Amino acid sequence: MALFYAVHVYNLKPGVSRAEFERFMAEQWIPYVMKKPGCRGAMLLKGYAGEWMTHKFDYATIEIWESAKANREAWGGPRKEWVTPPDLKPFMERFQSYVVPESFRTLEFEREL
Repeated sequence: MALFYAVHVYNLKPGVSRAEFERFMAEQWIPYVMKKPGCRGAMLLKGYAGEWMTHKFDYATIEIWESAKANREAWGGPRKEWVTPPDLKPFMERFQSYVVPESFRTLEFEREL
């Protein structure tokens, strides 16, 4: 069995309150994700640029899933293009109001247990 990790990195739009964004993530986004079947954990990390980094993202969100299949099913199943599931729409609209769209990247990993 392998755990599946979805890592999302992004930058905030100019003028966005970091405190307001972090409160939204802690009080609304992460609890919403944690209620999805198969989600084992979720966290928000602040970006850090050490001396070896060539690029810094403001934040990363890491979600841990029991499998890649559980991750896909939680967001409406596999498909070629992203379509926001209806239950996610109000959260996604608010998230998008904070984040620079062009900065958003998703990385996916598995870890064998």
